[in-house]
Amino acid sequence: MCDSGDLNLTLDEITKLKKAFKDPEFQKLFREYAEEISDPANKKKYEDEIRMMELEQGMDVVFVNPTPGHCLKTRHWPSVPQYLESGITLNAKDESAQESVKVFINVCKSDKVECPEIKPMKNDSSRQGESGVYWSLPHCFTPPREDIDKAKKHAMVYDVAFNPKAFELAKSSIALRRLLDTTAVDSVQKQYNLCLGKTFSQAQQLFSCRKNRESKHSLNGPSPTDSVGEDCLLKAVHLLKGVPYKGVSRPTVIRRRRSDYEERQAEIKKREAEDLKLCSSAEQKQAIKMLSSFRNCGNPEGLSDGASKNEETVKSDKISTPTKPDYSITYSSDFDLSNCRNSNDVNPLRPPDRLKINVKLPGLSSSSCVDLEVTEMHIHLSVSFISLIIFK
Repeated sequence: MCDSGDLNLTLDEITKLKKAFKDPEFQKLFREYAEEISDPANKKKYEDEIRMMELEQGMDVVFVNPTPGHCLKTRHWPSVPQYLESGITLNAKDESAQESVKVFINVCKSDKVECPEIKPMKNDSSRQGESGVYWSLPHCFTPPREDIDKAKKHAMVYDVAFNPKAFELAKSSIALRRLLDTTAVDSVQKQYNLCLGKTFSQAQQLFSCRKNRESKHSLNGPSPTDSVGEDCLLKAVHLLKGVPYKGVSRPTVIRRRRSDYEERQAEIKKREAEDLKLCSSAEQKQAIKMLSSFRNCGNPEGLSDGASKNEETVKSDKISTPTKPDYSITYSSDFDLSNCRNSNDVNPLRPPDRLKINVKLPGLSSSSCVDLEVTEMHIHLSVSFISLIIFK
């Protein structure tokens, strides 16, 4: 959220704004504009138009509009990993002096999210005394946003949306209510790489617990029942009573390729080629190219020289196949002295804690058009003119 200092207004601009808001005609127009953009009917019309536009591109669009559930408050301590790696122990005074950011986690509802379900565990992940099943709580995120707290200080807001059925189950079961909150907190800190806790020492404990779990996963593989300890997660947050939602709700969009995606893209390129042939002026041709590059979020051939494509170039674009970009894979692990012991339980050839994949996409001007799919076995990244599949 911006304050007046962030706007960087000049004295002349401030004077003009003050004068404008004193004008009854301007106030009337501004009020009509605010009512128009907040009208649910107009919002639905806007969403329908977006769906139609995306349908022409061969994409299905689902708008997720979260509704209030309850809100959890905590803090993010960015310096926690640094102090844990260095082994430096801070006293209470130094801990309180560490920089932190207040975090609000809205646990929301949306019927666009899949319902919770009970899934059977694999034989190698079930343990003695367990029933062999576990609860799966599908959820989705909306983009993080800045806000301010009661003291007018900077804060971050994260939305995690679950199916309303999950809230109904949570009302009838304390265990499922705990699972709902721990899933939300654990998902947020993993998704955005946060170090959460009410205090610095609490954030350290939670971060260490998470790293130990990740190290265990790298040795034995992940288990559906494995998660950062519920008690640690729930102690790291505080439920805001009487506050179902922090800030103003913002919708998010889930985009999925349709089965006719390639066919639709071919039709669009065909229409563009026909439009280029009918254009008589270089300015019109340049405008068509610019619109095409904006839709694809990148132009591999560039438009800086202002030259129009000839017919052979257009034909080659139609039949061109996706290019494979340069990429690198880095194996990364956290250093732990316990792995340097001369003991039978130490595996010197243990798998890495994580894989870092760096993909070079020089033809892109924005990441909004990148289609990225990550599964247990492969990573699939594609744009209109780039395609890459990396197997695990």
